[in-house]
Amino acid sequence: MSSPNLTASPPKHVPDSEETKPEDTEDSETCDVQEPEEQNFTFPTPINHIDEVWSNIYVGDKEAAKDTALLQDLNITHILNAAEGDVNNQVDSTTYDDLSIRYKGFMILNEPRFNIRPYLEDGALFINEGLSSGGKILVFCPKGVSRAVVFVLAYLMLHQNMKLKDAVSTIILHRTISPNCGFLNQLLQLEKELARQRTCQNASCREGNCSPECPSKRLT
Repeated sequence: MSSPNLTASPPKHVPDSEETKPEDTEDSETCDVQEPEEQNFTFPTPINHIDEVWSNIYVGDKEAAKDTALLQDLNITHILNAAEGDVNNQVDSTTYDDLSIRYKGFMILNEPRFNIRPYLEDGALFINEGLSSGGKILVFCPKGVSRAVVFVLAYLMLHQNMKLKDAVSTIILHRTISPNCGFLNQLLQLEKELARQRTCQNASCREGNCSPECPSKRLT
């Protein structure tokens, strides 16, 4: 798979004092996404507590999210918790009461049947707003390989106009990921909706006045 060209500055790797093993992923079913050309996504690198996967976007686990000294050292300004309320996570907005950090949390279950789709635009918008203000964002979940990753993939698709396979290719240059099959299928559905929206030939849609039956209405 060829690596996409990035317009942003090259991401930086944040080393850890100890790394978990690649097989130490979240408890969920995992799968490869097959594109028409039968391209498999693979996950070849070790799992660190935190990695910069796109300029000023970090994906991490609960240990990174609790390390307030690290967050200050990295100048993190925004935090998206993709597993609020998870008993394995135990991080919420009160963790950052003493820091000038904007926080958003979603109660997402790392289960293939969980409908994460309604949260994707809101999460991607939070990431985009943080970057647009000159901030740095940490997106995390207990192990930082499934739920958190899905929100960054959605951001790259919605705000950087990437296809899913290119978004995955971008992230796995810097971090091991293992989103479950259900989440990947929902991202593929998002990709189809975006394609319909971007190729809409209706004149009123191009002027910003889509008709109720337009497929792109689901994204507005």
